[in-house]
Amino acid sequence: MRDLWNKQKPHHPEHSFDEYFKYTYETISNRDSYTNNVGFVKDYKDAFGWHPYLPPSIMNRWKHGKLITEEEREHAVEQVFNFKQWFEKELLGHDGITNSSAVVVWPWTVGSPNHLDLSRPEPNSDYGYGFQPTYTSSFTGGPEFVFPIGTWAYDSKVSGQQERLPVAASLMSASGLDYELITFARQFLEESDLPDAVMTGREMLGPNGTKSEQRLNPPTYGLR
Repeated sequence: MRDLWNKQKPHHPEHSFDEYFKYTYETISNRDSYTNNVGFVKDYKDAFGWHPYLPPSIMNRWKHGKLITEEEREHAVEQVFNFKQWFEKELLGHDGITNSSAVVVWPWTVGSPNHLDLSRPEPNSDYGYGFQPTYTSSFTGGPEFVFPIGTWAYDSKVSGQQERLPVAASLMSASGLDYELITFARQFLEESDLPDAVMTGREMLGPNGTKSEQRLNPPTYGLR
């Protein structure tokens, strides 16, 4: 995706893909997080006399978000629109009229632990910004279906023994084709060797990690 954008240079050819979208997501999310919630903080303090607890991640967002102007946010929204138009045309082949679209397969998780008790730097120009593949469906407004394809063993520092984490992928299509993507994903999982059900407990895919021995009865979808 990045290589194709950099080759075509559809917008601001002086910038690479990563340069063009470096601050897009954070500009919108940080400003909206601040402007949509700062009123709640004031009302809470007026009602109870003290400031509500806010985790460091939120405080960091707001520290940057309150400095972002409406013009900067509108520029970021324009970048999102440009990405959507380009992605659906060039990668999905969607014309916006017919109910046809390519399906993009993304790697989602690879079974690596993501410990939440680690101290991380607050967002700065080198950390916490940039375009992530997980932003794609948010930028396009298209449906995305995430599903497990297996598990990966790792040594847990929490339990002191070997645990398993999911390995997952996602399917994505053009906006407005939610039903078509779900129908495709259901048929794909039923006909493949990939798991088609998850279980409760420590092993979400069971000891074999393949088809569920006790298949679920999925809902019947009516035609449009």
